[in-house]
Amino acid sequence: MRFFWMSVGALFLGHVQAAEVPAGTPLAASQVFTHALARDITTIDPQRLEDDLSLSVVRDLFEGLINSDAHGDNALGVASGYEISDDGLVYTFTLREQARWSNGDPVLASDFVFAWRRLVDPENAFPYAWYAERAGIVNSAQIIQGEKPVESLGVQALAARTLQVTLDAPIPYFLAMTSYASFFPVHPATVEEHGERWTDAEHIVSNGAFSLAEYIPGSKIVRTRNPHYWNNDATVMERVESVVISDEKQALKRFRSGELDLADVPRRLFARLHKQMPEQVHSVPKQCTVLYGFNLSDSGSPALKDVRVRQALALALDRDVLTQKVLALGQPSAYTFTPASTAGFSQPDLPMARMSQSERSAKAVELMRTAGYGKDKPLALRVLTDELASAVKMVEASTRMWKRTLGVETQTRALAWGEYIPTLEARDFDVLKVEWCADYNEASTFLNIMTSGSTYNFSGYFDPELDRLMEEAKTSADPNEQYTQVETILAEQVPITPVHYMTSSIMLKH
Repeated sequence: MRFFWMSVGALFLGHVQAAEVPAGTPLAASQVFTHALARDITTIDPQRLEDDLSLSVVRDLFEGLINSDAHGDNALGVASGYEISDDGLVYTFTLREQARWSNGDPVLASDFVFAWRRLVDPENAFPYAWYAERAGIVNSAQIIQGEKPVESLGVQALAARTLQVTLDAPIPYFLAMTSYASFFPVHPATVEEHGERWTDAEHIVSNGAFSLAEYIPGSKIVRTRNPHYWNNDATVMERVESVVISDEKQALKRFRSGELDLADVPRRLFARLHKQMPEQVHSVPKQCTVLYGFNLSDSGSPALKDVRVRQALALALDRDVLTQKVLALGQPSAYTFTPASTAGFSQPDLPMARMSQSERSAKAVELMRTAGYGKDKPLALRVLTDELASAVKMVEASTRMWKRTLGVETQTRALAWGEYIPTLEARDFDVLKVEWCADYNEASTFLNIMTSGSTYNFSGYFDPELDRLMEEAKTSADPNEQYTQVETILAEQVPITPVHYMTSSIMLKH
């Protein structure tokens, strides 16, 4: 996530490092890939990262023990192999002899130890420190709370290229979790010498297929091929350029003029552009969910503590209208937090999903009336969203539905990313429009954020039964039973209400 954003580049740039090019395939003389970003990235530091747009760049620059291949399956990255103890608690990774940093230094097990300790160090207060705790690494929770020293973290270098990780319980999806940026290595000497400036282009040392050549905040990010990358012989691109273009119509103009190889399709133009240039316009599903979160903490509207109000708001949303007419980019309507495409997950049969919209709306009116609200006594809510055009359009349409069906009065704030995040973290809202994307291909990457220990539980909803089920799922041979129970709890208690699963509608040159 990592939360809120999935870059169009993440769909492709994660796989430009190495490619199986069939013999005889003609390649362009210039292997430069240029694409648009709807906004600037927030960080290049793997341990600071918490959004997917930045992840698309970080994945070019860094690589972890395990990668996720084009099918979402585990593939070896810096690790050339691994062994798992019979009890599932100890993972021993062997690192590739040829793995090198961009300055030529070998990538060592101690580099991973340094990075993972850095992640959980409470002095750093990195937003994704909880990720190590969710991965079950020994002592991570106590270290994050300041109760144990970082040196006690269950990760150690047994030899120069042998890394051992000890878990406090067997986690079936632990390997997949290592493919996320929080567990990427960093170059200790560079971090220690340059501090917070270590990611500047003139300082950064990375171990991915590309090196950072230039970064002009708010303008462009340039990566060039890293000759020291262990799989450099299979790397295709020589240069990747990300250009920040917030105006999607301007991005379309530059795509058509040949300046860009990839850009988002402007909202409402997908059907027309797909007809005009079918070989270049695509709709690609993403493992992300767009949802509304209801603030159940003391800073939220007291009315939202009534489950009937939350249920009414969820029922009054006509998801098919939002996806087919307002957004119109092929997004599937959502009734569960976890997308059906998630590995090993079977969506539960939820009553709301079987109802017609007229039935939902009638039920919503009745629930709101019994809670003491209606058009003669309207509920007032503050709605928070980011300022991305599609997000604003969805919120505008949603609030009109709430007004028309339930009489709800809303005040919407659409904030730039730099204001949106601190406002979200301060829980200065009643209803939050938010997006959550998978860190790895397993349902826990979604459902874990609804547990009481998650720093991303933005609704402030806590349920001991939900916590118990998610803890039980960690060691279950088939956790789908627990996951479907958790989704049922969320559907009944409605701390969040999913709206749709995301797609990336893009223009890609061939």
